Amino acid sequence: MKLLRTIKRKINSYLNFRTSLRIVFKFEKWHVAQFNQKEYAHWIVNELNKKVEKDNVLDIGCGLGDILKRLRYKNKLGIDIDENVIKAARFISKFRNSSYKSRYVCQNIFDVDIQERFNAIIIVNWIHNIESSTLKLLIEKMYHNNLQNEGYIVFDVIERNKDYKYNHDIEFLIADFNSDYNVYGPFEYGRYIVFLRKG
Repeated sequence: MKLLRTIKRKINSYLNFRTSLRIVFKFEKWHVAQFNQKEYAHWIVNELNKKVEKDNVLDIGCGLGDILKRLRYKNKLGIDIDENVIKAARFISKFRNSSYKSRYVCQNIFDVDIQERFNAIIIVNWIHNIESSTLKLLIEKMYHNNLQNEGYIVFDVIERNKDYKYNHDIEFLIADFNSDYNVYGPFEYGRYIVFLRKG
């Protein structure tokens, strides 16, 4: 019983922490959702941490860095369009005792050319807000310009869910690639995770 109370207290403390962050940094409410509530996020972290090459990772639309901070990559870059959520992610990262280097940058991925190359590029939990043709161009750009050979682009699609503005077709998004890919799921809300491999 004592253990249960301790666990409950820690969960409530964590929820209050994220809610407090939202009040201080004024980011969107949906960022308060915990990592433990996102089965797909756990799955992505577990799969990417199994990979041999773990030098650089890019998380586009990183939010508070829930996925990024759990990855065991030497250099981690998180990009998000929301300046407030990036400020909160930087604040959180100050309290993490980690040998892995993390950077958080406020940028619109459609307005910037990134020069670095990555072993993994993550594009999840926001692409249901952009048109399929725009998403396809982003994936192609990242694949050709920023993904190292043998690296992975990880993105999600939500199929046949009327609650989301755009539902993407995997075959359309990757039709121009001559690469191996795997699809995993379904996860919550009809979400599927795609691992597109270069090389």
